[in-house]
Amino acid sequence: MRGGAAVLPASSSDRWAVAMAMRLERHDCSLGSHSKQMRYSTTPQPLRHQGSRKIMATSSSSPPQPGGAVVAERRGIPAASFVEDVQTYLNQLGLDVNSTLAFLQERLQQYKVVEMKLLAQQRDLQAKIPDIEKCLDVVATLQAKKGTGEALLTDFEVSEGIYSRARIEDTDSVCLWLGANVMLEYSCEEATSLLQKNLENAKASLEVLVADLQFLRDQVTITQVTIARVYNWDVHQRRVRQASASQDS
Repeated sequence: MRGGAAVLPASSSDRWAVAMAMRLERHDCSLGSHSKQMRYSTTPQPLRHQGSRKIMATSSSSPPQPGGAVVAERRGIPAASFVEDVQTYLNQLGLDVNSTLAFLQERLQQYKVVEMKLLAQQRDLQAKIPDIEKCLDVVATLQAKKGTGEALLTDFEVSEGIYSRARIEDTDSVCLWLGANVMLEYSCEEATSLLQKNLENAKASLEVLVADLQFLRDQVTITQVTIARVYNWDVHQRRVRQASASQDS
């Protein structure tokens, strides 16, 4: 199982008896790490990646924001403005139709790239949360068996598809596999506290991701509508000019 923390009994004879092969990537479970979101400008610019952050590179050749208005954003994701009057929009941008369409297409692709990244993070969290919950159940089971004089029999995975039976006596601590070849020993109480905190952070991060994705999809829809409106306006203007030229001739 992926995305959690492996819980191992830490007694001298059974320390490695139970292997729940779940990796706990603490930076993904932390809401703070996810809050390092992308910072964009509202002009067509290339997208650069720096670690987990997504940053819009500034460019002196980028067109100005129409009207100089400040565009609302969510966690660094710029909001797309609905275009009511195409002619006014083009005048404010100072671009022709082809350049405007290229700008909007570039912005649409940037939204798509960000959406792919957020979806990947969402899948990771959705896989991680059940694993952390299973780890909490393992720790709770070990605590429940403590002092009863009853051994806990369990199967653990030796390698892929190969399992072995283990007998776990009373234990006061467990080992949490943190990932990156790092395993630390905690008391059962400390392990429960740590796992519970990671679970809460993961759920909070997932809620934020869902809201970010909904906002992002709205911006994709608005941008697609704007592209269609600009294109249709251009087609209409061409027909008007052709009709005028025919009448003049």
